[in-house]
Amino acid sequence: MTRCYPISILLLGLALVAGPATFPASAATLTVNTDQDTDSNDGFCSLREAITAANDDMPYRDCPTGTGADRIAFDLVLPATIQLTDHLPAITGHLRISGPGSELLALDGATNFRPIRQEDPLADGWLAVEDLTLTNGYTSPDLDSGGGAYIDSGETAIFRRVHFLANHSENGGGGLFVHRSTVSIQDCLFESNVAEGPAGGGGIGASNGSGQLSIVGSTLFDNSAAHENGTGGAIKTSIGTLIIKASTFSENEANSYGGAIFILSTPNGEAALVLLDSTLANNTSAAALGVGHGGGLSLFPGLAFPVTVTLQNSVIADNFDLSTSGALAPDISCVTTPPNLVASGWNFIGSNDSCEAFFPEGSPNSEGDYAGTSATPLNPLLQSLAFHGGETPVLRPSLNPLSPLVDQGGCPDAITDQRGRGNLATGRRPEDRPNIPNPGGDACDIGAFEWFTNSNSDPLIFADGFESGNTLLWSTEVLP
Repeated sequence: MTRCYPISILLLGLALVAGPATFPASAATLTVNTDQDTDSNDGFCSLREAITAANDDMPYRDCPTGTGADRIAFDLVLPATIQLTDHLPAITGHLRISGPGSELLALDGATNFRPIRQEDPLADGWLAVEDLTLTNGYTSPDLDSGGGAYIDSGETAIFRRVHFLANHSENGGGGLFVHRSTVSIQDCLFESNVAEGPAGGGGIGASNGSGQLSIVGSTLFDNSAAHENGTGGAIKTSIGTLIIKASTFSENEANSYGGAIFILSTPNGEAALVLLDSTLANNTSAAALGVGHGGGLSLFPGLAFPVTVTLQNSVIADNFDLSTSGALAPDISCVTTPPNLVASGWNFIGSNDSCEAFFPEGSPNSEGDYAGTSATPLNPLLQSLAFHGGETPVLRPSLNPLSPLVDQGGCPDAITDQRGRGNLATGRRPEDRPNIPNPGGDACDIGAFEWFTNSNSDPLIFADGFESGNTLLWSTEVLP
């Protein structure tokens, strides 16, 4: 096992970029001006009609011609809800759907229909969905997976500031399903989504092959893998790479392994997890049958196919394993083939049970992590999930009594915490509280939240969309 510090923000930033290096600068704007889900010549351009015009690069009904690289905007009386009367058309080209804000516009599947499906027959499509809510979406067993959205093989997609709320799938991926594609999730909230089938992944399901799923600045809360063998209450991924940075997982539940996150390697390919500056707390595994482990994180390798893990400055504590068979692993499950831990440091592990070889008990231990046991668990002293600035709710460490997370970590590559807040004096995330001794890190608070003594404004990095590699996301191209 090799421990290495730091992880380059440049390499991580490249990994988090979703989108081709080049993309047409010109684009048509199709403006939806009705909240009715219609398909008729009625003098209005509906969302359904706008997607068709964008797909076909032709005028459709009362919507203008798409040009290959299109944007859909909205001119509605706000707040507005578009309640679907059928599944929206699959998106087959390059498209940006830009709402006015997740609190102002909802695409409502009426508990019968899925709002978003990306399926380019050439397998090179590019989709951005931002600033809206996808709610009450539904997929039955004959419609793949992904109650709120489905991204098909070979595609590239970005979701920014999207609220996935109360979507259901009778297969996997209650909120979103990613199939062998490259998907970036930025500043999103996945709340109360349910995967009812054995494929699992209450919030997000991914069968990603050589693809990559990146999650930054997001919160997954109260999602459920509800099947009796359901794994991954918030996320289930098999094969591929999962990158999570500055994100929070709370009150997710799986009826089997992985209350928050379930990572699966198989003989068809290995899986990799990069978990940085994040918080997993109050999640539950094995809530129904009592079979399963890893209330926070379950690393589940196929025979001789270990999961490769990079874990840094993250909290995995206060989770629950309700198994009735075998030894408990409330926070991290490494119960079969051990993971390949390639980098670690400054983590706070409430209970190291089943992962003692990687996280020996100590505060800190010889590897620079904090780890307790199920007999003597470490308490991170976190407050309830709430908004404290930024786009998504977070679990804030307590200051009175003082949480053991404050100033005890190291986040050498982090510019901001989950809320987008950073230290204005240094241009980086950590702020040293001089009255708290540091054990050798850089005074970063462990997890997704950083306490600041002074007022801090949101930084400008990643604000203009330039990092996507796609001109359709550049903020200089102002939508009407």
